[in-house]
Amino acid sequence: MIKVGFILFLVVIINCNSDGQWYNKEYHVSDIDLLSVDQLQKSLKDSKNSSLSSMVVAGLGGFLILGGANQWFELPDHPTLLEELLGKKGMNDIVYVIGVGMVAGGIIASIGFESRVGKIKSALSKKGATGSIRISPMMLSNHSSHSRLPGLLLKYRF
Repeated sequence: MIKVGFILFLVVIINCNSDGQWYNKEYHVSDIDLLSVDQLQKSLKDSKNSSLSSMVVAGLGGFLILGGANQWFELPDHPTLLEELLGKKGMNDIVYVIGVGMVAGGIIASIGFESRVGKIKSALSKKGATGSIRISPMMLSNHSSHSRLPGLLLKYRF
């Protein structure tokens, strides 16, 4: 059971993609609005799959917590040195701690991926319109005089 938990933990660490601006790394753009509809749909599918995977990891961590708390781990006939030193209770405690780590990591990753799904859906809803006008506040800066003025940014798509 320890080996299974450790292997699952390593798989999650290796496959985790938790950078803040994923679209910059994956598509080399500085704004999510610059992605095409196909790129957004692919990213939405990938993010939903990653969110589901992280929930599965959290569920497996819950299973390990139950196993550690209920003392399911039994020492084999030929225990390793670590198993001999820690004994049955120590090994069950390690299973419990690994399970807690997997639950915490799975929940945190799931929250991150669900946040990404929300951003992608928002960007897709903007792309769905055939034409749009967007007005947003911005600061205009004059580099020579080091002054700043409030202004409005007008973006239109057709």
